[in-house]
Amino acid sequence: MAGDVAGNIAVGVHLFLAFVVTICGPLQLIPQTRTHAPVFHRWNGRIYLTTAVVTSIAGLVMLFHRGSVGGAVQHVGIALNAVLVIIFAAMALRYALARDFVTHRRWAMRLFLVVSGVWFYRVGLMLWLVANNGPSGFDPVTFQGPFLNFISFANYLLPLVALEIYFYTKDKTLARGHIAMAAALLMLTLAMAAGILFATRLMWFSRLL
Repeated sequence: MAGDVAGNIAVGVHLFLAFVVTICGPLQLIPQTRTHAPVFHRWNGRIYLTTAVVTSIAGLVMLFHRGSVGGAVQHVGIALNAVLVIIFAAMALRYALARDFVTHRRWAMRLFLVVSGVWFYRVGLMLWLVANNGPSGFDPVTFQGPFLNFISFANYLLPLVALEIYFYTKDKTLARGHIAMAAALLMLTLAMAAGILFATRLMWFSRLL
């Protein structure tokens, strides 16, 4: 936006660091990286954690300085997402410094999910649009409505709930629970794959062609 130096800087920082987060985040989840390249894992983790926090702060600046589409409920959802990123990053760092790596990994996984909230939002929205053959539950002109209010929180809270159930199931020894969790993760993975396909076709390829 012309004349809005602070806002333009925040947007530029946010977009660049979002790209860095997209690259660094998945690398931290590869077990072989932790085992065979611990130095890389530590430095990549520092870059990822710092970038996630700075990106969230830049996002908050964009939200409150420049505003965003949607209504107040959606803005609260976006702000809460950014706050959780900062909190989870602090917790992951705390347990890494304490060398409690089991707890550190759990907070790092929580951090990864909330950082991925924007990605889940886009994938979930495209899946919803295709499933309903167009906008449903919101006004596409004002970009407001009950579904968008819901997904503004669900895009990171539902993955967190699924992760906590996974942790709980993993700590138990009942085979039936493990099988049920594996089946649930398979269904979530298939839904995610479909959402990624729709998002790629409708959001990204359509702009390149």
